[in-house]
Amino acid sequence: MKSRELLSVGLRVCGVLLIFLGLRTISNQYMSLGMLSYNGDERIQVYAVVTVIEIALIFLLALALLKFPNLVAKKLLPRESDDKVEFSKNGKELLSIAFCLMGVYILSWAIPDLVNNGMWLIHFSERAYASDSNYAETVIVQITTVVEIVIGGFLCFGASGLGNVLWKLRGMQRA
Repeated sequence: MKSRELLSVGLRVCGVLLIFLGLRTISNQYMSLGMLSYNGDERIQVYAVVTVIEIALIFLLALALLKFPNLVAKKLLPRESDDKVEFSKNGKELLSIAFCLMGVYILSWAIPDLVNNGMWLIHFSERAYASDSNYAETVIVQITTVVEIVIGGFLCFGASGLGNVLWKLRGMQRA
């Protein structure tokens, strides 16, 4: 099995998990928007638009991972990893694929959490809620989510990921 095919299987699993995450997000955001509208928040339309965009992006990413996993795997893996993966000989390639999948999984649930926590931070930033304990808790959760995104990005793109992404964006081969 080639490393791209192996990564494609994992990306399809992440796509299925994203569908469940999208359904959970619909439930959570419905509850949150109901509470915000009950409190008479003036920015409820903005929150609703952000919620719809967030849910649409989750389902579009799930669709992309389910429908085009080979294309996504091709973009994530370096060009020189087209060899067949033999589990007994090439452990480094297998670890690379496993870490990349773990990074995609972490990013798939951390990015929607970032949006959700950001909406709550905007809501709690009003003067009436600034001294509330929920505000401090949401700030801590938001910082934790940013750390999760950094870890997921590091796992997904590897230690030299920023250099690889820069070279890919410029359309050049790695040096």
